[in-house]
Amino acid sequence: MSLDAFGTAGTTPGSTQPSAPLPESRLPTIRDSIHKSIPIEPFVSDLLDTPQMQRLRRIRQLGGVYLVYPGANHTRFEHALGAYALARRVTRSLGLDDEDARVVMAGALLHDVGHGPFSHTSEEILFDAGRRHEDLTVDLVQWSTIASVLDNHGIPVRRVVDAILGQGRHSGLVSGDLDVDRMDYLVRDAYYTGVTVSVDVSRIATGLHLEGDEIVLDERSLLAAEALLVTRFMMYPAVYLHHTCRAIERMVVQGLRGLIDTKRLRPEELERLDDARLVAAMRAGPPATAEMARRLEERDLYKRAAEGRLAVARDVDGLIAASRDPAVRTRFETRIAERAGVGPAEVLLDVPPPTIMKETGIRVLRRDGSLAPLSTVSSLIGSLSRATEDHWRFRVFSPRGLREKVGPAAAEELGVETARFDMLSGP
Repeated sequence: MSLDAFGTAGTTPGSTQPSAPLPESRLPTIRDSIHKSIPIEPFVSDLLDTPQMQRLRRIRQLGGVYLVYPGANHTRFEHALGAYALARRVTRSLGLDDEDARVVMAGALLHDVGHGPFSHTSEEILFDAGRRHEDLTVDLVQWSTIASVLDNHGIPVRRVVDAILGQGRHSGLVSGDLDVDRMDYLVRDAYYTGVTVSVDVSRIATGLHLEGDEIVLDERSLLAAEALLVTRFMMYPAVYLHHTCRAIERMVVQGLRGLIDTKRLRPEELERLDDARLVAAMRAGPPATAEMARRLEERDLYKRAAEGRLAVARDVDGLIAASRDPAVRTRFETRIAERAGVGPAEVLLDVPPPTIMKETGIRVLRRDGSLAPLSTVSSLIGSLSRATEDHWRFRVFSPRGLREKVGPAAAEELGVETARFDMLSGP
């Protein structure tokens, strides 16, 4: 996607020096569903044209959630643009100097460039290999075409990497308690899944201030911040922890693991795949993996066989460990499958990591000049933080026809009080 025809200035041909900044009125724009008209800086135009950024057009922001919410087809590319748009507003509001502003904007644009197919779903495979998607992002920023673009525009690569990792000056804007990434994805995800919200993210963005090196929120933007976190509170049970969305995620991971275990895919190759190519690889893989691809393509999804809260589980410590360690989860799945008399691939245990409202850590600059944590300034935020724990569930999924076997076995193994979840209906 070249923007040259719209008057975008890049670097001078044959030069490694950045061209002079264009006045605001001469910058080309991209229309966005959330932020409307986004001015595109010259260095951003060149970054968008890299193969690494273009791959994000083919990765859905919410992975397989579109199988539950048909409108959730928005991509990592759109989200990256949105994060950049907010970063641009914040840096202008703070009056950062040119280099600092471009570092923050580049970090916001590139922060997800290392995401694998189906977004966060593929992170478990990276975890097994001792890596995170941030590691792939750093590799791409440092060693791919992206590094050349940054160099050509006089933007220090190391500083952009630090911003993505939450290190260095102003990095809290890119990776912090209330950063531009979080502001964009919550509003964007709500919009495309049809969750009704009313959040003025511009008010939050321009309400951020610097107190030394700390990013703080002006008390006058408190209502907007509360609206954002109410949105977050709503999105977890409605979308992020929706039982069918979680089943889809476990199915994709199972298919990915089949490719890794049979040496048909290496974890580091995820940075080159997109959603469609992964499903194609699964379809061409071993029989169990091909079957999972078929189920995803035909929406023949695994269903809930059992469900429970951590408080009612027999092995609380084990389930907490399973949320962090795939090997522990696999042991639970194997034991449940043996009790049920079904194959190990027909039992999927989902133990989401505990939901933590990290945003409450940001401090609020009060009208009297004092600073206080958001959770103490707003009684609403404190209540939301505590209530968020009620959304957490562990679940066991199986093919529809096996729930009557898997449900009771899971209930017995995990200590769930009832196995009547096999009677639950719904998509």
